[in-house]
Amino acid sequence: MIIDKAGWSFADFLFYAFRYRDDNGKEIHREQAHANTVQKFLAGYTDRTPADILNFWFHSPDGRLDEDSVLMYSTTTPYTDIKPVRACLTSFAVQIVERRLIQEATNATRPSSGLHAVISRKTSLKKAEWVDIGATTVPEVAGILKKYQPITWHYFIKIAA
Repeated sequence: MIIDKAGWSFADFLFYAFRYRDDNGKEIHREQAHANTVQKFLAGYTDRTPADILNFWFHSPDGRLDEDSVLMYSTTTPYTDIKPVRACLTSFAVQIVERRLIQEATNATRPSSGLHAVISRKTSLKKAEWVDIGATTVPEVAGILKKYQPITWHYFIKIAA
């Protein structure tokens, strides 16, 4: 039906089914039934969920590249520029986590968070040394990281383990 009646490819169908803004960023009007169907699916209120689709896409032999492809888990090529599904998904994950980690670090280093240190220019000739760190510094920093950088903390623990 999609090909015969609408003249769309399967990729076109998916593109137009989920598209909500035009090329100029203007919101596209969708019929209420269409909007409800998409909303229920994307919110996970259907028997088949986005997680099911992502799982199929990631494990499908149809979209597989070499595991050593430079596009897999790319931090430099925008995921929107990557065509193969596995490389796109892994790069998407890496890039959105990177943005979140940077946001967490920014929040953690605000003066109100407790991980912000100010060294006056007059005392900058003296380098900070381990003896300058108090006995409670490490537990305090760990608590701040857990509070303001939960994803970063999770990765620290997993990597250290």
